[in-house]
Amino acid sequence: MSLDTPYYEELRRRRHPAANWWIIGDLLYYAGLFGALIGPLICVGIALTQGGGWKLWLAVPGAFVAGALVLCLGSLCKALARSLGQRDGIDAAQVYERDGRPLYGLITRLRRQAGLTVSDEAQAWVLRIPKQEGLVFTVTIPRDVLEWFVDVHAGADKMWADWMDHYPAADQETIRELHAQRAAEIEAFVFRLLAVPVRLVRQEASPKGGLEWQVNDAWKAISLREGDESQRRPPEE
Repeated sequence: MSLDTPYYEELRRRRHPAANWWIIGDLLYYAGLFGALIGPLICVGIALTQGGGWKLWLAVPGAFVAGALVLCLGSLCKALARSLGQRDGIDAAQVYERDGRPLYGLITRLRRQAGLTVSDEAQAWVLRIPKQEGLVFTVTIPRDVLEWFVDVHAGADKMWADWMDHYPAADQETIRELHAQRAAEIEAFVFRLLAVPVRLVRQEASPKGGLEWQVNDAWKAISLREGDESQRRPPEE
């Protein structure tokens, strides 16, 4: 099942025509994915067992490129479905949160947020947030592991790093509650970081120094555990 299936189900429930674009996109996406993976293997197998000369060997990269193009076309169709749904008030972030996937809802909102970029990797999302003094905050959010990591670089130099986990400390906490807790902590940290200035503080004990952010007119050491509720979401336009 595709990770964005809840959004398709909401489109279908509302009888929105964008659901058709989602279905087309989903079929093309997986057809392209399997084509890019299996097509070259088939061409190699035929070339090794039956011959066929250099033309068949040229078909190997051709099969991969064709599959990749179909995959990209599928992604564009699904993006169109989301765009049409958003236009008519079907917010993907709210759909994912109602479906018990608060982190997917948060990532959807962050993709629309100015001041940062969101990259998709195989096992994680990566946020990059440029700040003053040439500092770049990299927030790595594993998709399934209840942890998240923050690294800060100035050029090629790593200046600061921290991480947080959200594993159960008591039997009362369910996995769903922990995922919601992790999403809330990340949201609080990211929106505070976007809202306030930061500075690098030189320290004798650490040649690279520490990091501070300005909160309520006071400079404080940056902490992943300090998020102000007022910074969780930007004000609605």
